[in-house]
Amino acid sequence: MLLLTRGGTHVVRVRPSSDGKRAAGAAGHAYAVARQDITWLRHRGEVRHGTHGTGFADGSWATVFFPLGGWSTLAKAFPHRLRHTGPIA
Repeated sequence: MLLLTRGGTHVVRVRPSSDGKRAAGAAGHAYAVARQDITWLRHRGEVRHGTHGTGFADGSWATVFFPLGGWSTLAKAFPHRLRHTGPIA
């Protein structure tokens, strides 16, 4: 599960319920990054709907796929969004 807070972005491992539609309980904190350390976000819908590239202050980047709706709300939370055709900042 991806959580966006005022302080940063967190990835939390969850155990799905038996029907696969809900979380049965948190399994632990997996990763966190301070919001100011995310330097850019790029929607990569031309690759696959819901796919985003995320750049970090140290120059590294990651591709993230959001399989469910609602990712556009997350994307709008970041001020520096790149066009999919633009250069990486």
